[in-house]
Amino acid sequence: MTYFEIIEGEIYFDVSEEVNPAPHFYYNGTGYGWEEVPFVEFINNEERLGDLKFYKNYIDAYDLITSDTLNTLDEMQSLIYILKGYQGTNLKEFMTNLKRFKMIATDKDGGVDTKQAEVPVTAVDSVLDRYTKDIFYFGQGADVSMDKFGNAPSGVALRQLFQLLDMKASVMERKFTKGLKHFAWFLVEYINITEKKDHDYKDLTFTFNKSMLTNEAEQIEMGQNSAGIASKETILENHPWVKDVELEMRRLEEEAIRFGESLPPLNEDDEPNGGASSSNAQEQTNGNDEFPCPECNGDGKITSPATAKQIQCPSCKGTGVRKQ
Repeated sequence: MTYFEIIEGEIYFDVSEEVNPAPHFYYNGTGYGWEEVPFVEFINNEERLGDLKFYKNYIDAYDLITSDTLNTLDEMQSLIYILKGYQGTNLKEFMTNLKRFKMIATDKDGGVDTKQAEVPVTAVDSVLDRYTKDIFYFGQGADVSMDKFGNAPSGVALRQLFQLLDMKASVMERKFTKGLKHFAWFLVEYINITEKKDHDYKDLTFTFNKSMLTNEAEQIEMGQNSAGIASKETILENHPWVKDVELEMRRLEEEAIRFGESLPPLNEDDEPNGGASSSNAQEQTNGNDEFPCPECNGDGKITSPATAKQIQCPSCKGTGVRKQ
């Protein structure tokens, strides 16, 4: 790291620094330096501009129209009286008589008309709606006004709602990954120097987890309809309530074991299905809609994995058969 100073427009080494060039850091009394200035840039885009640059004018226009409309409403008279042939000159007296007696004295050719000022509300709303759309469009945001999608939008509608925001997040992910890799280079170099290691910063990976609103009821229904088509593990991975698939699989297995243990145990001499032999269970399979239970092989009982005792088969409820 080298220090310079500018004297009368010329650049010179800074002689006030005791060590120049100086190391970037010291370790055990020894100075070390990186091959470049330890400055990491996280750029937003190739132009290196903030997002506000692309839609600030629309926000300013929106605020201006809103402010002017409020000023107009604040300064506007709700009702204007037009007097013809009024028998008097004091307008304050006119308002007093109007409020107290609900009457106005005029000559035979006189009268009173009223005018009500109007604000072009429809035109103002139309312009503000257009600016709102432009702000969300150029800002690549998500307009979560539910009047566009209803109270329970589908998954397709939600993906469309977050499409621009997802694109913006993907661009930021690429740009920030580049900055994080640059930062990782400095970090790994420091570790290699101080701990005498030989790590490679390219071995580091960065994961960005993006989230968006989803229709949970639709996801759960799709998971239920996928039973028998996709594995239970795949269904759990896509279930909105499941955070840890392995933990959920263990819980399901434990629940199945507890359910089996809660059933009344069967003695070795007892036969399932009210004393009927397993051969009778086999005979029941001759129908078109029944087959031997694959879990107990038609015996109606299994060995508990927890107690090693014979218990009633939870799949067939001790009948030894399953229906198709």
